[in-house]
Amino acid sequence: MTPLHYRILAVAWMAILFAASSQAAVEAPPLFPGIDKLMHMGAYAVLGLLFLFSIRNWRKRLTWKTVALVTLAVTLYGITDEFHQSFVPGRHPDLADVMADALGGFLAVTVVKIRWGGQV
Repeated sequence: MTPLHYRILAVAWMAILFAASSQAAVEAPPLFPGIDKLMHMGAYAVLGLLFLFSIRNWRKRLTWKTVALVTLAVTLYGITDEFHQSFVPGRHPDLADVMADALGGFLAVTVVKIRWGGQV
């Protein structure tokens, strides 16, 4: 797949996240405390990987600067998503959600960097 394909997938994933956060508050299954944060981490880990693959120059090693850039992009989208939720009845913005979003994106891209030495 080309970077363009990943950009399209990233936009589609952002639309899915937007649609999900447009719904009235939905309680996560109470499997264990904090599962909602784990779900945020997973969703934004996917977004982080899509962002990474959409900007990645495969001839160069993955740098920590790129990890930081992707983490910043994921975090900014998380912030806009939480802002958007402030207008949805039954929802409210949560800084802990943004932190979970940022951590999910960071961990996903960091795993790629460490596991494959920056080369996939």
